[in-house]
Order: sequence, then C-alpha cells, then structure tokens
Amino acid sequence: MATLEISLNCLCLFVPDPDPQKHVVHVLLPASSAGHHPHVARVLHPKNEEKFKDVGLPLEGWVLKLGDVNGASADTDLRPKEPPKNGDQIFDITDLAGKLKTSVITDPAAVVSRVELRAGGVKELKADAVWEINGVPVAMAHRVTWEIPDFTADKLDWAPQGGNGGNPPFTHADLMADDGGVFTVNVFHVTEDALPPNDNGTLNPTAVRHHFLEFYRLYGIGDPGETKLPKNPRKIKSSRGRVGRVAAAAREGADPEAIEALANFAEQIEAAFHERGGVAGVLEAFRAIENYNCPTIKGRFG
Repeated sequence: MATLEISLNCLCLFVPDPDPQKHVVHVLLPASSAGHHPHVARVLHPKNEEKFKDVGLPLEGWVLKLGDVNGASADTDLRPKEPPKNGDQIFDITDLAGKLKTSVITDPAAVVSRVELRAGGVKELKADAVWEINGVPVAMAHRVTWEIPDFTADKLDWAPQGGNGGNPPFTHADLMADDGGVFTVNVFHVTEDALPPNDNGTLNPTAVRHHFLEFYRLYGIGDPGETKLPKNPRKIKSSRGRVGRVAAAAREGADPEAIEALANFAEQIEAAFHERGGVAGVLEAFRAIENYNCPTIKGRFG
C-alpha cells in the first residue's frame, strides 16, 4: 500500500474537531486582513510539473479532505512519532487566545481554505528559531509533515469553501500517477514571492510578529497585546552571528586565520549566553536576527 505525505507550510492553524469521537484535524488557512502582507494558498503535487508550473495551483475556496470518509482515525494529539531533536512544536495558542468558535471552520471571510485530515498523524516538524511567547521559549514550527499510510484514491476528496465552483486543483488520477510508494503533496500559505521554486519563504522577525496577528483575528481579537506576541527570536542551531557572517563573506579577500578566530569568539559568546540565560547586550553585539519562516500553530474549539 502507498503512503501519502502532505507538507503544510507557514500560516496554518491546526484544530482537532470539537467532537473527540470524530478523530479529525482541521487545518485552517486564515484570510489575510487589510494592511497585512497578502498570502496565497497553493497546493503542489510535484509529479505533475506541467500543470502546476512549479508554483502550485490556487487552493483558495477549497477544502482538501484526506482519509476515510466513513471512519476517521487521525491522531489528534498533533505530536510526531519521534521526539523532535530541537524541541520543535506546533505552538498551542489556546491558553493565550481562548477557544475557537466552530463556525469559523466554514467562514470564507475568515478562512480562505482548509485541509481536513481524517487519517494518519504528524511525521515531522520543522522549526528554525526559538521564540519567547508569554515568557516561555518556544521552538515554533513553520512546517508540519503529516503522514497517511495505506493511502488509496478513494481517500482524497474536495469540497467547496465558500461557494467555490469549477474544478478542484487536482484529481485522484493526478495524485495516484506517482509510480513510487510515497505520494507527496505540498500546501503553502505564504506571500506570493515565497512560492516554490523560490527559497524566499522566510521573513524578518517584525514581519513574523505581524503575521502572528492573523491567528488572533480568527478569535475576534484585534489587539492581543505585546506579551501575547512572539519576540526575541534566536536560531535553534548555533550560528556565528553577525561576526561569523562577515567572516564568511570576507574570507577570500582578508586574513582567513584572523577572521576564523573572530568567528569562533562569536560562537563562544553565544554559547555563554545560552548557558547563563543573560548578557543580552553582549549577544546582540555579535548577532543579527535574519529571517525566519512564519508560524504554524494549533488551537482548540469551544
């Protein structure tokens, strides 16, 4: 039997169905509000390159349903099979925002598209940075890979979200044309210039904080306050910070030994910061926050 892997990227809210007996996870793609960086929802099945033209097909106005129609069995715990090495997690916004109204699921003004996961569970999480949210460090995922084993064509269906007409982005035949044992689907909810094949899906921290507001708007919260927004991001993997990046760029035209020593010193400073939990001013002198992906989070229905 084949396995389906669907990768859900960026501005997505994972919400288990309010009925625990249903074993369904709804992945909501929030509508972009006025004044916000406009997002596009795209779905890409890499085996059909001519149709998708490398940037996917519009997903707005559609619900992609994956899994058994009559007997859902999705793992609603939203935890990957193996503990993430870096502590990556789908951050749970419920404690900060409260519980979501079920009516938002089918509200096209609030949710432009939805993926309904009716089988399988989280295979892998991907986070590039640790953020501080409400005083707690969080390795907030921007990509969730969901795996559905024993996948067949009858376990894929489409439904309109908000009265969409026309043909759905792809058919059962398109997906099952894969001649291997794993079928892949990628969903992106990103700014348009971040679509594949461009590797521009990262944003500066100010933009990421701004994007986080889109989740609060699903709850009817216009101004959540500073303490409820992510701040102070740092890369999960130790980097050489500003000094190291200057070193990497200047090695060819300067003294490589001196630059390498300077970069190593920057790493030592960063390591000391993490061990002691302080010296923020010193850290900032050697580190510049660059780009991070926008967040993927979870919530609960009331």
